[in-house]
Amino acid sequence: MSIGKLIFGIAVMLTVTGATGVTAYAAEEADSEVMAEQELDAEADQAAQEDLKYLTCVIYAEAGNQSYEGKLAVANVVINRKNNTEEYMFGHVNTIKDVIYDTKWGVQFSVTIGGDDSMMAKALEMYETGDYANEQEKEAMAESEEAARAALAGENPIGDYLFFRVYQSSTAKKYTDHLVIEDHIFFNT
Repeated sequence: MSIGKLIFGIAVMLTVTGATGVTAYAAEEADSEVMAEQELDAEADQAAQEDLKYLTCVIYAEAGNQSYEGKLAVANVVINRKNNTEEYMFGHVNTIKDVIYDTKWGVQFSVTIGGDDSMMAKALEMYETGDYANEQEKEAMAESEEAARAALAGENPIGDYLFFRVYQSSTAKKYTDHLVIEDHIFFNT
């Protein structure tokens, strides 16, 4: 065998082996990327489910006795706060749960007061267990979830309002730019 044929044979072997090694390495890299994407998708799905749960429960606790429009409006106050980036307002909160339990400027949602006995805690328990005292509570939770899903999908009847409270004519006089939906007034300061 001539030296030329030997070198050619070794070069072919190295090329084949190298290509196989490169192919195997590329496949491992692709598998790693797919796994990382799946983990990110799972984390995003878990975060979305948590946002839905907390938003549904705060709607139920704050506006369970209101119309669908009233529930949707409350949902959008929470989402507007989450999306607000101004540090002097709500730029320090990043999730729906953060917004609901925010106390930087004082308790933001009175339904969170009372810890395990709070209206929010009871709503979360009902949501998670599916145990309702009556059909009316179950229907109110279902409509709250429907409003939460719509708000998370972008449905917004209140624009950029960040606050709401029980409507009183004296409150309406205080805010020139406001919206009244049933028992609540929605406004900015």
